[in-house]
Amino acid sequence: FSTHPATPQRVREAVELARREGVNVDANAPRNEDRFLAQIDGMTYGDSAEQGFVRDNRFIHPKLRFSFAAPEGFRITNASNAVTAAGPSGSGIIFDGGRDPGGDLRRYIQSDWAAGIAKQTRTGQLSGLRNIRIDGLDAAQAEMVVATQQGPKLAHFTVIRRDGQLYRFLGLEPEN
Repeated sequence: FSTHPATPQRVREAVELARREGVNVDANAPRNEDRFLAQIDGMTYGDSAEQGFVRDNRFIHPKLRFSFAAPEGFRITNASNAVTAAGPSGSGIIFDGGRDPGGDLRRYIQSDWAAGIAKQTRTGQLSGLRNIRIDGLDAAQAEMVVATQQGPKLAHFTVIRRDGQLYRFLGLEPEN
């Protein structure tokens, strides 16, 4: 707002420019609303099935054939690089994914994921590192305390292997 003219001024400038270019800007001119609506009828808007979408407290990805629900009280946001969910008391979830480098998933959490976070902030020791299965898929989990701007948080790491990809959930909650 500090670098743009106020809306009324922008409208006046747009009308002046349109008139100079020979565009009819008569306020009483027909607006062609029906024609406009016909042109956009059926147009896709919002989140796409290609990138997944949010419905209520659930993220759904039809192309990859999976979904997950965030806990009650969380607000999910779908961005191009991650799905995030903000919850009460500074809790949150970050979901992302990438190519599977192969190998033991516990090693991936310890040497890649948690180590990368440790380079950015103070952390405690990784604990509870274990291999598990989720819906028949190889997975691993661990926990670690991390320093955040809101104070220490307990980070819950979950990584799932599927079809040459890794899908990661990082849950954060107040340490207490």
